[in-house]
Amino acid sequence: MKRLQLNKESMKRLQLNKESMKRLQLNKESMKRLELNKKSMKHLELNKKSMKHLELNKKSMKRLELNKESMKHLELNKKSIKHLELNKKSMKRLEVLGNLALHDGYNIDWSEGQMLGHRESSIAWCTRH
Repeated sequence: MKRLQLNKESMKRLQLNKESMKRLQLNKESMKRLELNKKSMKHLELNKKSMKHLELNKKSMKRLELNKESMKHLELNKKSIKHLELNKKSMKRLEVLGNLALHDGYNIDWSEGQMLGHRESSIAWCTRH
């Protein structure tokens, strides 16, 4: 009888142990999931940082495009300055040519942009200088 009672108690303990083992197994699985979640959180943080960098890169690309456009405008401005210098030289030549023509007594038709009845030597001198 006593043995039967001991066996029943042993069976109860065995059952409790089985349940404890199940809980232990569940806890192990939960710990694994927790570790995976921690890793996922780290990756999420890294992804957030990557997104910030991506946004910064987009802004940098926009600035780069604006800089390219500015460089184009700068090149155009340089060409305009060259043309302005050439125009100044042309105006100076035209002034010299006009002065020569007036000095020599020739009429200048400015609307047509040419001298009427000019002498060859005056034009040759102006184009050289």
